Amino acid sequence: VKQLTQDTRQVVFALRKCSTTLEVNDLGTEVRRKEKLPTYDETITSRTVVAINIPSPDNVTARGVKSVFSTSGKVAWVQILKQGGNISDSIRKFLTMHSNIENEVLTLVEYELSESAEKAFKEMNNSEMKVFSLSHIPHTKYYEIFTRPDRE
Repeated sequence: VKQLTQDTRQVVFALRKCSTTLEVNDLGTEVRRKEKLPTYDETITSRTVVAINIPSPDNVTARGVKSVFSTSGKVAWVQILKQGGNISDSIRKFLTMHSNIENEVLTLVEYELSESAEKAFKEMNNSEMKVFSLSHIPHTKYYEIFTRPDRE
């Protein structure tokens, strides 16, 4: 906007005449939204689960994984991580906490809602398939305090 004009009267006039989402006060000194910002559904980690040992070899495709996990809610995204591939920081933290599954094929499933991820975490764990929630990664300091048997 500064490259178009330095005259605030022109900006105020344009906003009052053309904007459907912004409004200017009577003095022309303040701008605000007409509607509130939409609510943001937490972070991606609260909507993502990590699965290992998908029951059937046929389901280790994005389409197969999506069909298995869609029973818990609407799946937004699926990624299958093979050993040695590039991983994000949140997955790296997850693998640090769960070093026993480093050599497994990891399946990341991101839901549209965090409630769906929570439902998958609670309901889809069984003797074959293990489902972990990325949002339940304990902070290292607290993890050591609460898991050490010599602490009370």
